[in-house]
Amino acid sequence: MAPADLRRACRCAACVEEMTGKQLLDPASIPDGVMPLTMNPTGNYALSVDWSDGHRSLYPYRQIRSLLEAKREGNEESSSKDEASVKEEVSV
Repeated sequence: MAPADLRRACRCAACVEEMTGKQLLDPASIPDGVMPLTMNPTGNYALSVDWSDGHRSLYPYRQIRSLLEAKREGNEESSSKDEASVKEEVSV
């Protein structure tokens, strides 16, 4: 997962409205080159990340797992579509 994708997935109170869950963070405002400066475990449940844009995020491990699973599923779907396209082109 690209660091910018993880930064854009931040669910802290500055990035997501706590009562409604509405995203406050504009994903386009996060540069692709944003990088983690430090990463530290928080208890047994989360990862704290200090970002090069000055932000601090706290990611529960289950959120990171969900993001990685979604990315993996997206890649599998893309691969399946690519394989189907190749099979279609070969049969023509």
